[in-house]
Amino acid sequence: MLVTDLSLSTHDSVDWFEHGSADIRIAILHSIAQRLYKNAAPPAAFFSQVVQQLIRQVEYVPQDQKADVLKEMVSGANTRLAVAYDDLDVNMQLAFWYRLANTTPLMAHTISRLETAHHLTLETRLTLEAHFRDIVKRDVNELMEIFKTAVSMTGKAAHQLALRAG
Repeated sequence: MLVTDLSLSTHDSVDWFEHGSADIRIAILHSIAQRLYKNAAPPAAFFSQVVQQLIRQVEYVPQDQKADVLKEMVSGANTRLAVAYDDLDVNMQLAFWYRLANTTPLMAHTISRLETAHHLTLETRLTLEAHFRDIVKRDVNELMEIFKTAVSMTGKAAHQLALRAG
């Protein structure tokens, strides 16, 4: 029987995020952003027009392609919307994920697709569930630290990390 350790350190959470697939990264960002929405003030750039414009551009993408666009953003692909995401500073990227998770229905499709994904191994599903349970147990300061670190590993930074690892 496979057992997953439920007590994850902040470093473990960040490390697992760094090595997770784009689907898993999106799910973790979504989960943290929703938890912070209920317990913390929004990021400083929450009302940024630049962030809102990028969200609108993502919303205009056909529904069946939205998950792929978000994966490209997280992975640092060289596409128009991923480059626009990379042009945001970290505070605006935090606001992007925060707004996306809490003010638009866009994420629901991606998350439901991930939760029913048949390509995830049992170990990956159990570990992802452990991370979701861990997020609920974290205090706001820990979540904000994980959120900032995780967001800083998206976009171009994710692409550079993948090149170094590969």
